[in-house]
Amino acid sequence: MRKWMEFFQENNGRLSSARLMAFLATLSFVVWWQVAVWRSGDFNPGWTITAFTLAALGLKTAQKFAEAKSAKREERDDA
Repeated sequence: MRKWMEFFQENNGRLSSARLMAFLATLSFVVWWQVAVWRSGDFNPGWTITAFTLAALGLKTAQKFAEAKSAKREERDDA
């Protein structure tokens, strides 16, 4: 259980709601995919689940880059 909690923590040790959202979006997409394959043998995802998953993952990626840029700026200001 501790490893799972570490997965949802940011570099500063705080829990990340963005990571939780990205995980839940990915999990829901995979479950939706599996149910569709089991029921019909075909998977044609709708735009809503696809957009939701890509948005959650994209926002987390953008957040990570913004935090890294902010940390670099703070290091430069401290020097």
